[in-house]
Amino acid sequence: MKQSLIVIVAVLVGFASGALVFSTKKQPVQASPESVNPLPGNPNLGLGSKRENGSASSSNPANPESNSESPLPTGKASMSQLLELANGYGGGFNRPLFDAIDALSATSLRDLSGALEKQVSNVHNPKFYQISFAVFNRWAQLNPTEAWEATLDLKNRNLQTQAINVVLLQIANENPQKAKTLVESLTEPNQKQTALSAIINGSAGKNPDLSFQLLTENNRGSHHSWQYHQLFAQWALEDPDAAIARLADVKGQQNRHQAIQSLAAGLLTEPEKALQFAKNLPLKNERQIALQALTSNLAATNPEKALTLLEELPPGQQRQQALGQIAANWTSHDPEAAEAWFNTLPVQERAAAIRNSMWSLTSHSPERAAKMLADIPPSNQTIYAYQNLTQQWAQQDPDAARAWVEDLDPGPARSQAVNGLLQSLQQQDPAGAASLIEEMGVTSQNKHLVGNIVSNWVREDPDAALTWLDQWETDDNTHNQSINNLVRQWATHDVTEAAKYAIGLEDDQRRDQAIEALVGGWAGQDPNGAKEWVMSELEGPVQQKSINAVINNLAHQDVVAALDIYEKATSSMDAEEATKAYGNALSHIASSWSQHDPESAGEWALQQPESSQRDQAVSNIVSNWARYDPVRASEFVSELPEGSSRDSAVTNLI
Repeated sequence: MKQSLIVIVAVLVGFASGALVFSTKKQPVQASPESVNPLPGNPNLGLGSKRENGSASSSNPANPESNSESPLPTGKASMSQLLELANGYGGGFNRPLFDAIDALSATSLRDLSGALEKQVSNVHNPKFYQISFAVFNRWAQLNPTEAWEATLDLKNRNLQTQAINVVLLQIANENPQKAKTLVESLTEPNQKQTALSAIINGSAGKNPDLSFQLLTENNRGSHHSWQYHQLFAQWALEDPDAAIARLADVKGQQNRHQAIQSLAAGLLTEPEKALQFAKNLPLKNERQIALQALTSNLAATNPEKALTLLEELPPGQQRQQALGQIAANWTSHDPEAAEAWFNTLPVQERAAAIRNSMWSLTSHSPERAAKMLADIPPSNQTIYAYQNLTQQWAQQDPDAARAWVEDLDPGPARSQAVNGLLQSLQQQDPAGAASLIEEMGVTSQNKHLVGNIVSNWVREDPDAALTWLDQWETDDNTHNQSINNLVRQWATHDVTEAAKYAIGLEDDQRRDQAIEALVGGWAGQDPNGAKEWVMSELEGPVQQKSINAVINNLAHQDVVAALDIYEKATSSMDAEEATKAYGNALSHIASSWSQHDPESAGEWALQQPESSQRDQAVSNIVSNWARYDPVRASEFVSELPEGSSRDSAVTNLI
């Protein structure tokens, strides 16, 4: 999967909220002269730095006020130990990791940042970025000036962008004006833009005027309107009158709409004031946007009051959205009262209210939800509610949900209901899902689920899953895809049996495709084991395709290892043979490599024989490069010799 600066910023945002809430409760201090510093070149970095006030770090087990014990041996923190604590993307705030890094001295953090850059240059592992976040977050607390200077020395652009944003967030928390000055000193446009976003969000609560100034001075166009939403949401909570007054200075339709929505939602504690704010807006569509936002948000806490505001909205999109929010929230805590309200609505609005509240209605009483759904007129929008109903109902009572589906008349609504039932059963009862699809039949809407059913079933009962699949008649494409899904999943927990099955398939094409799927699933967990098996057990075209699968999986984890396999696999081939057999792997290596070292990736790609695959590799490199350093990417393209590679690369700069 391609990783880009967007992913890194997502990691930053994900950790920022947790890290700063926790860490900024500790006052940033200078490193103590009593800190234990590591020896040069020692992989074990010294732990045990003390706070300026003499108290131990929060991770020190000797500290009686400590919330948790240090997860590492006192005085040491190797990279391997930190990797054990890291949980990568989407892991949320990682307390053990932050505790361990909080105990490091500034000198240790400096050495660790250098080790991180070396690692990231060779291996793409999301855990390194989480460690980097924690390192620069702590370093900025201890010595923000030194931490900032260190970020500018980083050569890896992804790592540098993340570090800059982390340090700026800490600085902005204490001195927003200084953070503004630092970000304005950045020269790289994309890096400057992401840094601006970081301090705008970081300063919104403490200095909203400064955040607003930065936003209006540097963000142009509607693609930055989401930042107005975030800023005014925070501002409305802190100082609603000042936020309302500042709205007059917001330019651009989308920017104003986002700010208005946030202000209306932020004034929920004073509904009358919020209503007056909405009515005083100069434009009709802005008034409607404010009323819709106010009504929708109020629906969660006071649906009866929200109903009175609903009457202020004329028929149209805003009214429909507000009505849906009221219905969904009201049914979640008082379905009887909500149902009574439904019965007072015109036919079309009643149908919309029932559709929007189907999840809450089904949670309360799926039988009652089914009856209400059957009473509204059929439509393209309504039939999808049948899928939502049965998918949720099957989680509560699969037998009752199935009986209801079987009683429905044939048609689009029943097909959607079957799909919802299959979506639920494929995981909790794949055998039951298999019998249902036999009874109801495979359609263009559910045939993709056959593969999901057998891939889930094979974990519980491989023999039954295989028997059913072999006997079940589907078109060749569906059957082949189902076999591939089964083998790919099987390889993750019993690769020996999965390999025996794949190799034993009689049809040559089906066998080769299954082996590729096997290697793909295997390589995701054990690329080296998959590689050894491919080299010792396979030969010919299927071996080449399987090596491609290994390289493609490995390139995202360890580009050096992927490159080594590629070089060995192509060493005895001429240029045409290598391109034909491993052109896909070439493109994957170049794309992954360019995430952290586009210069080297570009040099390597240009050394490969001319081909459409090389053109694609160069194109991928330029595309990734241009996201964070468009100037250097443009220079690289301008230096390319005339030809197809250059032509392909140019399109990624436009």
